Amino acid sequence: DDPQLLSVLASRDGGGALEAFLGLVPVTFSKLGERVDGAWLAMWTATPEAQARRVGLALLLAARERFPVLACLGFNETAKRIYQAVDFTVRPLDRWVRILDPDAVARLTAAGHEVGTDRLQTRDTSLDTLTSGVAIDPQGARTEMDAELWNHAWQERFAPGLVGTWRDADYLTRRYVEHPRFRYGVHAGNALLVHRVEQPLGRDERVVRIVELLGDDGALGSLVDAAEAAGAAFADFYCAGAGESAAMLEAAGFRREADLDAEVPSRLQPVEAGRTEIPLAIAGVDASAPLYVTRSDGDQDRPN
Repeated sequence: DDPQLLSVLASRDGGGALEAFLGLVPVTFSKLGERVDGAWLAMWTATPEAQARRVGLALLLAARERFPVLACLGFNETAKRIYQAVDFTVRPLDRWVRILDPDAVARLTAAGHEVGTDRLQTRDTSLDTLTSGVAIDPQGARTEMDAELWNHAWQERFAPGLVGTWRDADYLTRRYVEHPRFRYGVHAGNALLVHRVEQPLGRDERVVRIVELLGDDGALGSLVDAAEAAGAAFADFYCAGAGESAAMLEAAGFRREADLDAEVPSRLQPVEAGRTEIPLAIAGVDASAPLYVTRSDGDQDRPN
């Protein structure tokens, strides 16, 4: 229960040595408006000997017993098979993209193809080189949040119609306003829009990453106009269960990545070519439940 500490389920062998662990990010979920305990999974590994004894699986099942809702974003094929075997619903997030400057997108795509297989030996990974969060607004990313109005909108309009992280004003403040590294633009009142501007490593281009979109009060259109005027290459939004947001995105010129002719890189630190799928696994909810999950959940909105 201490937000300053990590939560980890761990297993030790007979000699006391750590042999497996499963990281957890405890969070309140909305199940159609009902507040329930849940957790996002992060960092799950075991020694080969522990894997042979299915210790990692035991940790996952222990987490299932502790939390009514359990979810994970971003995992490999091995984890995917395990999640499916223990009744998680598995699906990718949809990526929505609005190309603002085709020439800039082409330059980024070309840079991604030039990275090659030796990128891990050549990239500079120090935090000071990660310029994510450069704001379109020269005054910096702004917070425009009416906490009382947003909490009412969240509890009365949005939460009853979706399954996902409980996104009240306290959550928005902790997750975005007080983020120690990224500068997010937060707009919350009758609707919700959260974004940041990312500058790819070693590049001049900028990209708008939208991480929250619920309700329509004109903020999305204003953001797109500002981004285009500022010369951003593109804007994107990863979401499972966009629901009514889909119509807003289409009206603002966004298209699902699968429907685009152009390749639009997603990994930008450094730029990497190709499409990047972000898979979701979630347990404790009906497979047909109306999900609202974005790439910011489970701390997935971060450098490569």
